[in-house]
Amino acid sequence: MTRPEHFRRLTTMAATVTSAALLATVPAHAVSGGNVTDTGAQPYLAKIDIGSDEVTCSGALLAPEWVVTSAACFAAVPSQPEAPEPGAPHTPTTATIGGLQRQVDRIVPRDDRDVALAHLARPVTSIEPAALPTTAPAQGQAVQTSGYGRTADQWVPDQPRTGEFTIGSVATGAVNLRGTAAGTSICKGDAGGPVLRDGQIIAVAGGSHQSGCLGETSEQTGATAARVDNIIDWMAAQAIDLHATPATKNAINLSWTALDGAAAYGVFTATTETVALIEDNKLGETGETAFTHTRLPAGQARYYRVVAFDSAGAQIGVSTTVRATTPTDTRTDFNGDGMDDVAAFNGPTTSVALSDGQGFGSASQWSSQLAGNGAVPMSGDFNGDGISDVATFNDGEVNVALSDGTAFRSRQLWHNHFGLASQETAVGDVNGDGLDDLVAFDPSGDVFVVFSEGDQFSIDVHKWHDGFATDTGSPTTGDFNGDGRDDIIVFNDDGKTHVSLSDGTRFVQTGSIWHPLFAPTGEIPAVGDFNGDGMDDIVTFLRGDTGDVYVSLSQGDHFRDDDQLWSDFFSIEDEWPGVGDFNGDGKSDVVTFTRGGEAQVYVASSAGTAFEEGTPWHGSFVAGAEVPLPSAQR
Repeated sequence: MTRPEHFRRLTTMAATVTSAALLATVPAHAVSGGNVTDTGAQPYLAKIDIGSDEVTCSGALLAPEWVVTSAACFAAVPSQPEAPEPGAPHTPTTATIGGLQRQVDRIVPRDDRDVALAHLARPVTSIEPAALPTTAPAQGQAVQTSGYGRTADQWVPDQPRTGEFTIGSVATGAVNLRGTAAGTSICKGDAGGPVLRDGQIIAVAGGSHQSGCLGETSEQTGATAARVDNIIDWMAAQAIDLHATPATKNAINLSWTALDGAAAYGVFTATTETVALIEDNKLGETGETAFTHTRLPAGQARYYRVVAFDSAGAQIGVSTTVRATTPTDTRTDFNGDGMDDVAAFNGPTTSVALSDGQGFGSASQWSSQLAGNGAVPMSGDFNGDGISDVATFNDGEVNVALSDGTAFRSRQLWHNHFGLASQETAVGDVNGDGLDDLVAFDPSGDVFVVFSEGDQFSIDVHKWHDGFATDTGSPTTGDFNGDGRDDIIVFNDDGKTHVSLSDGTRFVQTGSIWHPLFAPTGEIPAVGDFNGDGMDDIVTFLRGDTGDVYVSLSQGDHFRDDDQLWSDFFSIEDEWPGVGDFNGDGKSDVVTFTRGGEAQVYVASSAGTAFEEGTPWHGSFVAGAEVPLPSAQR
């Protein structure tokens, strides 16, 4: 921050700003020699207290979550202020607006002038923010400045004051001010306070000679203030506080703060950090403050910006760029490295062999008390930490053993009446919250769901469908339209494949045939995103002497019926096939366990259009009595 060296810096603190279209306000006053501020006319005025440093600054609310103030207030050493780094304040900071206290959890300083935006941990929605100007300041204009600084006779005043000033000169980043009455001056504590012209904030108070301030002897008058009128777009970019969070393997959830005056928001994305605001990068427009980008390949980094438009279609604000990466499409990634591993369950003993992208390492015991007494093991990320866990089903009793990346912790009872012996069960994130849930298919056609809460499954069992998978067949889950929520599918014995999509509250389709003839009786079907387009496809293993493997790719509302032969020799005879992303490239591969005396494990990686030749990834894993994961075998 640069200011004339003969000006003395005011000990300050920061607040934050937003866009010109954000607010509407009235004039403010402050300073030694001024009058007590009419806070009813300036409700947005902020007092900023900086922790143990006992530093006070002033500011103005510009949006429910943002205050604008002086960046110098946040210097680590107030007596030797330097431009602060963006991020959390160096010491706990509180902003008080209209008697409401809020913690400042983040600051965004401007790098070319003494301005910072302070982000409030909780929004202030009951106070009208300050208004921003539409024209530049000019020499000779009358302005008012308000703040919580010292007066001529008070060190720590309990009320803000407002003073009248005239603009002496105007530069690109600052204006110089002089008091219009003798003794009117900006004092310590006023830094960051709003400089108002006709009720609009054109600048924030900065340095001053402090003539007439308590404890000061200078007789020089004058002050400087940092302009905000010509950085409104920058402030608006901070005001649209954009967040991007991976939903599941196929979607990213975007959310942002509302911008006053915005009638619609345009969402833009690119795979590079520079997100040009062009039609080719536009995902769409919405009147809401949230958007989900769907059909994304797993493991892909994306960059986003949001633009606010007024009712006339004019751009009134642009967010900064944020980055998010979709998780890899894994279900048996037990150490969280983005590559699926393999597990073997032999009674209560569980062994795991981790993938290094080219093979599975030595098997080691991860638990001695998981899947005994006929319990059926399944895997998924039930606590949302990016590492796959194990759930076991035993006639209604569901136990979960969370993975810590090196072993499975002690199993815990997460539900005592779900997945009965007569029902088929599956794992999937059906509501798109990043936690895998459980689905149970009853022979009557009813489909039930329980949601993961991170440390247990919800007690309430929800019926999400009442007419699905009533015929003989194999039901399971997958995200077939790429919206970040797992759907349900059933492969019937006659080859008809039905899908019902999740809308986050239920499975909405009934009787939708997505493929007329796929995986009839005798074949083993499974689900995976084999071409890496962000939508789950289907695969079937014919086994026998030929080992043919066919794939049908999802189109978002059906599977292609021109099934493609992706391998002509994989998982033959009575081997157990499965699906997983074993090399972490975002495309599902296939695995087969030979079992028996050899107990070898082969993997055929996906090239996006076919499976490569199967190669041995382990020489002794899963004998005949063991149950492997992943496995398409039911």
